[in-house]
Amino acid sequence: MNWLPLLLLPVAWIGHAFALTVALNIAYSCPVHRRFLRTFRLLIGIAVFSFAFAFPWWIDRLTHGPLRLEPITAWLAICLFSGLIILPVQTLRRNLRREPAVVASRQASLLDLRGQPLGFGKHWRLARLPFNELLEVEVSDLTLRLPRLPAAWDGLTILHLTDLHFHGTPTRTFFDAVIDHLTQGPTPDLVCLTGDYVDTVRHMFWIKPLLGRLQWNVAGLAVLGNHDFYCRPSGVRRELRRAGYRVLGNDWTQLEVRGQPLLAIGNETPWFRPESDLAGAPDGPFRLCLSHSPDAIGWAKSHRVDLMLAGHVHGGQVRVPVVGSLFVPSRYSRKYDCGVFHEAPTTLHVGRGLSGREPLRWNCRPEVSRLTLRPAR
Repeated sequence: MNWLPLLLLPVAWIGHAFALTVALNIAYSCPVHRRFLRTFRLLIGIAVFSFAFAFPWWIDRLTHGPLRLEPITAWLAICLFSGLIILPVQTLRRNLRREPAVVASRQASLLDLRGQPLGFGKHWRLARLPFNELLEVEVSDLTLRLPRLPAAWDGLTILHLTDLHFHGTPTRTFFDAVIDHLTQGPTPDLVCLTGDYVDTVRHMFWIKPLLGRLQWNVAGLAVLGNHDFYCRPSGVRRELRRAGYRVLGNDWTQLEVRGQPLLAIGNETPWFRPESDLAGAPDGPFRLCLSHSPDAIGWAKSHRVDLMLAGHVHGGQVRVPVVGSLFVPSRYSRKYDCGVFHEAPTTLHVGRGLSGREPLRWNCRPEVSRLTLRPAR
């Protein structure tokens, strides 16, 4: 018996799933209706698992041949190439990737809130699955050395929160506990919120009592995300303003921080248009961009953004040992799933988010980040 097809087909199945997941990631980065995306995700899932049912046919075809160049054999070749070459090479590169030089230090502490009630929001049953880390919040403390940071800002602090997804699971007591923890520490200079606050219209009324409790020395800044786009965005903006935040939208404003100008830029694309027009913005000040999606990294680099904060992709929410994230709703797929990236002149920080519409976290704890900025040596 020829054992080669039996060895190759599982690899091809992995390559098949990988290629379709990349397609799904790209689709979820586009501003299309959620109903279409749900349908597309269902079809991708069916396509992934249906590959296994074709195993007997594949074995017969590979064993008895001859193979002809046709779409189905071409797809099998693509799947084998993805499973044998692309996925292993990409995974190896990701595991060998070093933290960029702009990261001077990184520390993390665990805020364990597993005693909190899980609630009964949409998809609440996912929260009950074993080993779910939904209520284990990682508080990340990062020190970044940035090339154009003014000397007067040495030690400037930013609290970065993203993807809170208020919808009932976890309950409001969970978010109260997180806010309690954050208000016990030193007051940050800036509080930056990068979108996806609500998953239902009625939960927008959690914004002011929860996020309004955070304090800052200079300003609280915010942009909206794709989930806010579907939940009466004008109301979300109103509640953020009532909580004291400057909602940047796709616009910019100039602040004075320790006597130095800061250009604060919002980027809510591709869901909100038109994108920020920086034609009239001053060239000299340090540029801080709040973007919901890390996909705006190209735009940020072309507009000489110094520091960009983003969320949206949740670190993948489910991370497989060695392989890492799988479903990452980005046109770059898994490239910017979480952490710090430096592509001159822009440093990008992508937070894993505090919650999600699907309350499931495996090997990918929710995260809040405290950044300390220092001038480059």
